[in-house]
Amino acid sequence: MNLTHDQIVLEEAPGLPPHRRSLAQVVRRRPVAVLGCVLASLVCVAAYLLLTRPSATATARLCVQPAGPRVLAEERALPAGVGVYNYVRTQCAVIKSIPVLNKAVAGLRGQRLKIFQGVRDPADYLSRTLTVEAGQGDMVITVGLESPHQPDAIAVVNAVVDAYIAYQHEQQKLGALQLAESITAQKARWEKQVQEKSKALAEFRAAHGAAPLDNESMKSQLDRLARLDEQLAYAASQAAEAKAALERPAFPPPASIFDLPECLQGRPELLAIDRELSVLRASLDDQRTRLGALKDIYSDAHPVVQLAQSAIQRLTDRIAAEQAHLAQAAAAAAQSRLSEAERHQAQLRQSLARQEQALAARRERAAEYARLEGDLLRAGKLVEMLDNRIKELNVSQEVGPAAATVLEPANIPDRAQWPRQLRTIAMALALGLVIGLAFAAWRDATDPIFRSSDEIPAALDLPVLTVVPRLARKHRAPGELAVYLPSAAAAYGVGRAALALGASADARSLLVTSAASGEGSTAVAANLAAAMAANEQRVLLVDANLRNPKVHSVFGIENQLGLSSVLAGAEPVDRLITPTRVHGLEVLVAGAAPDDPAAALAGPRMRELLRELARRYDLVVIDGPHVSDIPDARFLAALSDATLIVVRANRSKRAQVVLAAESLRGCGAHLAGVIVHDAPPQRQQDATSGWCCCGIGRASSSRGDRRDRFQERQAPTAAAA
Repeated sequence: MNLTHDQIVLEEAPGLPPHRRSLAQVVRRRPVAVLGCVLASLVCVAAYLLLTRPSATATARLCVQPAGPRVLAEERALPAGVGVYNYVRTQCAVIKSIPVLNKAVAGLRGQRLKIFQGVRDPADYLSRTLTVEAGQGDMVITVGLESPHQPDAIAVVNAVVDAYIAYQHEQQKLGALQLAESITAQKARWEKQVQEKSKALAEFRAAHGAAPLDNESMKSQLDRLARLDEQLAYAASQAAEAKAALERPAFPPPASIFDLPECLQGRPELLAIDRELSVLRASLDDQRTRLGALKDIYSDAHPVVQLAQSAIQRLTDRIAAEQAHLAQAAAAAAQSRLSEAERHQAQLRQSLARQEQALAARRERAAEYARLEGDLLRAGKLVEMLDNRIKELNVSQEVGPAAATVLEPANIPDRAQWPRQLRTIAMALALGLVIGLAFAAWRDATDPIFRSSDEIPAALDLPVLTVVPRLARKHRAPGELAVYLPSAAAAYGVGRAALALGASADARSLLVTSAASGEGSTAVAANLAAAMAANEQRVLLVDANLRNPKVHSVFGIENQLGLSSVLAGAEPVDRLITPTRVHGLEVLVAGAAPDDPAAALAGPRMRELLRELARRYDLVVIDGPHVSDIPDARFLAALSDATLIVVRANRSKRAQVVLAAESLRGCGAHLAGVIVHDAPPQRQQDATSGWCCCGIGRASSSRGDRRDRFQERQAPTAAAA
């Protein structure tokens, strides 16, 4: 069946790349998850509303004002409004105090209140459940109590307000006076401690000086320590030099004072010996000059020459003796210098130890002084704090008792009803929707199966050549090619065009395989071969699935002899190629299964056979086995010019397909792309997936439906003709 370019329609799915879909797409893909969470939240809130007993909050408002407020003119005046604000907060605590609550409970005796049923201590119960709040910027106090028994709550709140007013009149002259007496006693004790610490600090100053932490004296003492350290280091270097001079080897003896260490060259006794040596060397030089002149006149045996030689020998002996004397004197001088240096070093160490002890004692006195001074400062601050506290109490006493006025008696406003059903249901709906969206997004992100065609290029780095739609159940008869059905013809036409216009346009052999079994690779190979043959090409379909062949069942051909017979050398290939009812399409079935299919496909016969068939046909389509657990597909992919991977919509697992693609790339296969098989119908795309389905238009009228059914019935007849 030939299709023109105008008949081929490729519709791109509007989906986003994997894991980047919008919430609307996630909801369309996972509506059950979202609706399930929303319904679960509604069920929970319905159970909560049924099991929860409604309650309300009874509130009363009263205004408390200080009677005759006055601020004392002391050293530090209180800020405006501080005393009143603190007083209002204090009155809130007074209302919730146990004495006030006991008085309120006593006033309610005789009334059978359900609110106190089963409560052992009503005052403690009220202290935990009663709410007392101060107004913002005003002197209004709100007293509230939440309870399912509304009349009882109103009675209790009114009783608490009345008890507070009565309690204020009773405690008019108590409390603050007792607290002031206690603080005054504490202040007296701390003032005594201040006097004691001041006396101790004065005695310490008298005994150790007015300023133990004087910076100047401390600095001078540290400078003395530094100088002693420097002198000690210099004395140590002098001792080291003297020791090195003393350890100098005695042979050869020094010729002059300059052969000695620098530390000994300035010694007077050594200078005298060096001068004597200089005189003797000068005399020796004169005698040697005179001997030379005499040898020019006389012979060596002449008495005058011998006399001069004797004088030279005497001078040489004296020089050697003086050099030995110089060496002995140098050793003695070095020993003397070493002794002096060690003695000076010991004196410096003693001085340094005394200075360090003095500095340590000074630091101890300074620490003691700082401790005494800090104790005195803290005691003084505490006395000042107690004095300020006494002033505050005086302010409280002069402010006087509260003039409490009930602004609103206890009542139950409409907004105090709880729980609020509409708000609770709305919150449950919002929470269920959020949880449902999160759950749907998580399920969509962790789905291990390909659910749309836009996920495949990102996962495999391969293009999707075409998407073959799912056939109706009546069109799934064995031996019938889907390429003659209008719903699938355009899909295979698009795949044929993609191969012809893509990088695999020059491929003469094409392997069709899948990651696992049952993905539909045989159906895709057969229909793709038929689509290629419909384009006026000579196409050979080879069933290379020697373990589980299926091509023979598609075309109704016997599978006794086939590819296995050719690879075994039992039959020539020309005798086993079978023509089909599709014009231009021939088939080579698999034949009987060999003992080792992998070895047969990997052998040189298979390579030579593919080369020969590629020369004879325009295209050789190979239906190969799956890649997952057998090596057959890898051998075939290495021998083929191009390889197609078949992915079954909503069934193929992402990890398995990715592993298969990487395995094929590892054996040197040229992957041309992916063909998606068994995609859902176009009318279900928006609700279940994002597969890019191909079709020849969209017939919506009954006339279009009848035309499609007529073409489907006439397709086998046209093929046979």
